[in-house]
Amino acid sequence: MSDRDPYPSEKQERFIVRLPDGMRDRIRAAAEANNRSMNAEIVSVLEERFPAPERAFDFDKWKAHTDFVAKRSREIIAEMNEIVGLIRASKTKAEVDALNERFNALQVEHEAIHRFDVEDDRFHTEL
Repeated sequence: MSDRDPYPSEKQERFIVRLPDGMRDRIRAAAEANNRSMNAEIVSVLEERFPAPERAFDFDKWKAHTDFVAKRSREIIAEMNEIVGLIRASKTKAEVDALNERFNALQVEHEAIHRFDVEDDRFHTEL
């Protein structure tokens, strides 16, 4: 027995299907036309026909996220304003460059915390 962890595909459910004559060739042709494996082609067709059920919107999770965004946004904006003051008072290019780098990192964080993927109810706050 192997000591390695199974690949994700080895953990997925398997289902054996008997296909009518000629269907395998039709699936192969469709898969090649779509630049997919036969398995990916079959799963794609099944997803179209049997979509996952819609999940209910998680209001509590959304509220927690918006509270977090509002609080963190205020903190980021305050720090950005502080940096602007420090840049104005800076004496060297190295100081300005370091402050600009921090300012830009805060801008990236500010944009990231405002992303919310309603489609799959994921909040993008991992930085």
